[in-house]
Amino acid sequence: MKPIDKLAFKQYHLSYLLSGSQKKRLKVIFRFYDLDRLKEYITKWQYIGLINDYGFYEKGEERKLLMNFCDNFLKIMEVFYIRSKQKTLKQFNRMTLLSREEIKNTNIVLDSFTNQYSIEYAKMELLDLLNVVISYNNGDVVNRSDILPFFITVNCLLELVYEKDK
Repeated sequence: MKPIDKLAFKQYHLSYLLSGSQKKRLKVIFRFYDLDRLKEYITKWQYIGLINDYGFYEKGEERKLLMNFCDNFLKIMEVFYIRSKQKTLKQFNRMTLLSREEIKNTNIVLDSFTNQYSIEYAKMELLDLLNVVISYNNGDVVNRSDILPFFITVNCLLELVYEKDK
């Protein structure tokens, strides 16, 4: 009897689709999310982090670090939208944060991010945000069914930042 290829059953799983080359992963990301939606979600997650009583961002310095991290991560999203070379509707993919110089040379943004944040810190920040969003029970600020797919997506973007073949 021929063994069953269990991975074949998972070929449409987002984690599986987000494997392979940078080009392939970016194509998947911007097929699932437009740039505006990515930026909207990370901004909502930041908002929940700032107002939640859960405890990760109780002190002013912690909130300041979160705000700076999210501001920088928003720029990362724009960088990877540029690198994806997607030909999608401009009204859903507005570039608002990068300077002309950063648009011409996206490595400026990536290098700045990696100099400010170790990959360990950045992953912990995303995990803290995930934890805060999951624990938040006051209203429908986020689409609960999209929490995990969004986390998988931003985690993939984060991994792309630290890959050597920028």
